[in-house]
Amino acid sequence: MVAIAILFASETGRARDLAYRLGSWLLERGVSVYSGEPRILDWNESIEWLQKNDSIAILVVATCGDGEVPRNMRNFWLRLLNRNCVHLHGKYALYGLGDARYGTKFNAAARKLDARLKQLGATPLVDRVLGDACAPGAGILQELPAFYTGLACALGIEEKNLHTKKKTPRYHVTTTQNTIEEYQSFTRAALEWDRHDCTVIEVIVTANTRLTSLDWNQDVRHLTLQPVSSEMHFHYAAGDVAAIEHENPPETIAKFFELCASTKIDFFGLANIDRVLLHITPTDDNDHDLQILRAPRPSLPSKISLKALARHCLDLTSPPSQLTLAELAPYAEDKDEEQKLKELASIQGAALFDEYAVQERRSLLEIFDDFVSLKAIPFAILLELFDWLHPRSFSIASPPSWHDANTFIDLATAKSSRTIELCIAKVEFTTPLGRRRIGAASAFLCQVQPSTRLHLITYKGSFFQKSLPPKPPNLILFGPGTGVAPMRSILGRCAPHQGQKILFFGCRNPEHDLLYYHDDQPFELVIAASRQPGIQRTYVTHKLRQLAPRVLDLIFQHNAYLFVAGNIRMATDLRATFLDIIQIHLNFSAKEASATLSKLEREGRFAIEAYG
Repeated sequence: MVAIAILFASETGRARDLAYRLGSWLLERGVSVYSGEPRILDWNESIEWLQKNDSIAILVVATCGDGEVPRNMRNFWLRLLNRNCVHLHGKYALYGLGDARYGTKFNAAARKLDARLKQLGATPLVDRVLGDACAPGAGILQELPAFYTGLACALGIEEKNLHTKKKTPRYHVTTTQNTIEEYQSFTRAALEWDRHDCTVIEVIVTANTRLTSLDWNQDVRHLTLQPVSSEMHFHYAAGDVAAIEHENPPETIAKFFELCASTKIDFFGLANIDRVLLHITPTDDNDHDLQILRAPRPSLPSKISLKALARHCLDLTSPPSQLTLAELAPYAEDKDEEQKLKELASIQGAALFDEYAVQERRSLLEIFDDFVSLKAIPFAILLELFDWLHPRSFSIASPPSWHDANTFIDLATAKSSRTIELCIAKVEFTTPLGRRRIGAASAFLCQVQPSTRLHLITYKGSFFQKSLPPKPPNLILFGPGTGVAPMRSILGRCAPHQGQKILFFGCRNPEHDLLYYHDDQPFELVIAASRQPGIQRTYVTHKLRQLAPRVLDLIFQHNAYLFVAGNIRMATDLRATFLDIIQIHLNFSAKEASATLSKLEREGRFAIEAYG
């Protein structure tokens, strides 16, 4: 049977997890899967693979930013767009991961890739599938059963449920009593994992200031960070992003210690658990099924304290994947619990899994509480079940260097700076079953103390992807809530009297959560307040309609740039409002308005940086 390559384009890890799930599904059915580094074919090799007449590639592609391809696929995408790109003869199956709240940008990366592959001669093996994170029940996996069915038919293989068995651990672990905090190598590897071209910088927190009033229900912080080394500088442009490490909360670490004490390894009793030193060595297991089932991850240090492992390396608060529950099932001593875990891990159980784990943000530690018969799990397997602690990304809120009032500054060019500032809101919400949840990363960073040392990297944001004109641009910026962070970075790089600048800021009550801008500013500030007593609710979309003639004049007569940062719903509503005012005020048809906006986007003059 012909070999199959699997590729994933991922920013958050969901496409990666699905790719490895598809690999497991194929291997269970005896289908040969090409194994390159890391385990699944790299995008750099994919064009050569698709040139072969008998090649098949399964592509799992997420969409990120403002309808962009994920970072790990960008070089491949640029090669595909080259007019001299070679003709492709292979077949492909495409599963897209998107979010319908992005409107016309829904699954944009997958749709663009599908169209370009067909242009170059590649043949679809099955109809493309576009998963939607908003789909009721299973979300982005809603279409997975149909995708499996199509693959089974096209490849002539038998469909059957995933067989679960106890796996050989990736690590061999022993313990001694000692204290050591060797976790920095893991932290650096985690930050560099998907961004090998970025430099990891050790920083020190110099200030942590609350921006919202003390009696307000949301805690929003302004963090100031500087490199520990006096010789080190940050290098970033206005609108760029910082990915920063964080830690698990103490109460969660204590709960993990209790779980560790029940595994088959000597921890010298709970009283001494703070002094446990782990000695971790990779196994020599070459089981192909093991390799494809488990996605690669940053290597753990050969020596690390149990406390440092729990604090810095393992994700103890996020929901596990369905594959994790499949690996967990064989360890349940109660047959009913084992069957329930298998159901949650199955294709048919995707909706149940979404309701139980994803919507409730139920962590693996909580699942151990629910399934009490999960016993005697080797500690090395426990290391595999927990995902690694991913860094969190935030738009940089500071300009890379302060402007010279008499000199034009190129906003798109990275500059050197000794300071990075971040705007971070503590995430708090209630699940459908009324369970109160707090975001572990935001909670840690909102309470981090000055003099704390952390690690971070910086990388390119969604704005200024195109080159700017050789003169100060006119700017129309929409930054409700913490979406104001990149706008502050952009405005801080602008000379005060060069170009027209309007910032639309949305908040609930300016007396409590007006971030940063309380005094006169060298730009026009338009505030939309949605919860101010005695005043009708107003959102930034309302303000856009009120100022539509002026906004349109700046864009079409004075070549202004319009940037939007904030949550998906706001960004989608604002894009729809912008299309609407083009039709109303310029007397355009819906088709003409859409074409006009697409042109602005291609020119880099309309861009959105949204988050879920």
